Amino acid sequence: MAGTGKVYLVGAGPGDCGLLTVKGFEKLKTADVVVYDRLINNELLSCCKKDCEKIFVGKESGYHPIEQEKITEILLKKSQGGYNVVRLKGGNPFIFGRGSEEAIELKKAGIDYEIIPGITSGLAAPIYSGIPITQRGLITQCVFVTAHECPGKPGTQVEWEKLAKLKNTSLIIYMGASRIATISEKLIEYGMDPSMPAAVVENGTLPKQRTITGRLDSIPEIFKKENFHAPAIIIISPAISLRDEISWFEKKPLLNKRIVITGEKTQQDKLYTELSELGAEVIRLPFIKTQIKNPCIDIQELFTKNNFEWILFTGENEVNSFFEILKGKKFDSRIFGNKKIASIGSATSKALETYGLTANYSRENSTSSSPTVNEFSNFNMNGYNLLWIKNFDEHQQVPVEFKSVEERIKTINVCEYLPDNPDSNVVADIEKNGADIFVFTTPASIVNFFNLFSHETVTKTINNAKVLVTNPAAASVLCYKNLKNIIVSSKQSAQGICEVINSLF
Repeated sequence: MAGTGKVYLVGAGPGDCGLLTVKGFEKLKTADVVVYDRLINNELLSCCKKDCEKIFVGKESGYHPIEQEKITEILLKKSQGGYNVVRLKGGNPFIFGRGSEEAIELKKAGIDYEIIPGITSGLAAPIYSGIPITQRGLITQCVFVTAHECPGKPGTQVEWEKLAKLKNTSLIIYMGASRIATISEKLIEYGMDPSMPAAVVENGTLPKQRTITGRLDSIPEIFKKENFHAPAIIIISPAISLRDEISWFEKKPLLNKRIVITGEKTQQDKLYTELSELGAEVIRLPFIKTQIKNPCIDIQELFTKNNFEWILFTGENEVNSFFEILKGKKFDSRIFGNKKIASIGSATSKALETYGLTANYSRENSTSSSPTVNEFSNFNMNGYNLLWIKNFDEHQQVPVEFKSVEERIKTINVCEYLPDNPDSNVVADIEKNGADIFVFTTPASIVNFFNLFSHETVTKTINNAKVLVTNPAAASVLCYKNLKNIIVSSKQSAQGICEVINSLF
């Protein structure tokens, strides 16, 4: 590439993807290269463009696989190669990070750069835990402290003696998980009241967030008993007493629940958002992608010379694929004329509505073995043929309402499901940590799941979890695989699936 690129030092926030700034998100979407740390939420990387190069330079306590000098070298090399680089750093790059060091080196090398602040965990974690950092009449100041200082310094720069004597103050302590007992002892030794309220927030703003509270002199023992670990923020403040009144995030119904959603990446967003709002840790596992298959038929002749009274759609993908084919052949929804439309599933009906069509007959769910209301009997199908717009899935079944006219159904396959490869880090995470619920929306997702994971992994993960499917064909495949704990959802919409999942806990 010609010329020199630019480096953006972007604060990724404390963990919750929604706390990334709008400006940071825009730079991430257009970056040629992203250089990211260990505590970055991997979901953020899904918004990068397809050809973006992602370079992991994570560090953790006691283990530094890539030295800071090497990280700086990567930034220089990539930007000097003409690439726009996002250096994605946890929290805020200028609060107990090394963003300023990187900026100085970029300046020395003559590289153009920009700094985009992020929300630091010391602000976000207490708030997500319901602990105010300041409070009128109670807390007039807050102090950010790091318990992990540069190892090359001759002594500590943290003046614990002075901090212990501060009044009306919230102490927010970063990177103190391994030194919590020492911190407590030092502050009490220098005069802080042993009964001062203290709290620790682990994995702040993430679905696996936990909080413990206690007296300053007892918090180290509680920390050990509850098996807390880094990343954690320690808060020492009289304002902790307000937590019981203010706490909100940890009251979400699906907090600390891991839910794997399969299917197509492009169709996971709404379900991902709704489950996340309920507090769940949602893991995307896209196993399939839709490919349009243009049938070798004359659309004009099909719709004008055949006596189709009804056009049946049984999936959102089929609707979108069919209209893409129409568009390519210079047709639109006017070709439907006086044909009646039947729709199975709420997502199918909504997809039709985007093309200006309302189904004459629709069924909210796509899973029941019989219609909840047999309203379809009101329509006279005697002597009429039906056109079913479908995909190539061999497991797809004729909806029960149309069984009586099955011999008069003509089918057009407009799309097929192809295997998609999930991110290897996501696969490794599921193999290691499993999940509480797996959601399958198509038989193809199930087949690809078994192709990707070993029999041992399947036994370990799925059989120890609940399995939710949203159509009967998928349930049949799972039964054939001898899986346990299968739940067939009568609802297909994201909201409906969330309601079913919420009822399981």
